[in-house]
Amino acid sequence: LATAYEHLQRVWTNAPLFLEVDCFLNYLFHEAPGTPSNPYKNLAPQHLTADQRKSLLEKWAMAFRDWPRVKEQEAERVSNMKIIQSILTKKRLDNLDWPTVEALVGQMHSLYSNALARTKFLNPKNNKLSTISKAWLAIVEPGDRPVELILQDASKPFGFGRSSTQELLGWSNPLKYPIRNANTNAGMRFFGYSVRKY
Repeated sequence: LATAYEHLQRVWTNAPLFLEVDCFLNYLFHEAPGTPSNPYKNLAPQHLTADQRKSLLEKWAMAFRDWPRVKEQEAERVSNMKIIQSILTKKRLDNLDWPTVEALVGQMHSLYSNALARTKFLNPKNNKLSTISKAWLAIVEPGDRPVELILQDASKPFGFGRSSTQELLGWSNPLKYPIRNANTNAGMRFFGYSVRKY
């Protein structure tokens, strides 16, 4: 999907492709007229021919390009990316403190939009700083392990679920990994791609 989108357009000039596509899919889920991908959070993928998929992508890519908030979203996401990447270093994670954890969490869509999960995650009774540090180091220093194992290790803190781990992986290395969540899955199904639950 990212490749097909890139062949049509790049709206942003300062953000990686995967972050732009993530914003595009989020737009289709929350902001676009009729929120066309939203129903696909619970529906099977559309059955589309290659031409139908291309036509659908062209229509909504152009709508996203003309969305008044599109450049504002780029600035916000580039800022988020820089803050998260500045925290996700071995040096900072080896000396992790709660204000730093809160600063990173404040940039994450999955925890920002889910107050209950955020509260559980940030409660020192539920998570030790050492647990969070070790989990986030799995993303910073993945070695040659498959992405599934990286995500498994990164999701060990209480309240830091699949959406959060996959979002953090995408923010940390957006040239290699897309952000993946329920909105993404709905958008993929809207464009006729078969995806399993994240």
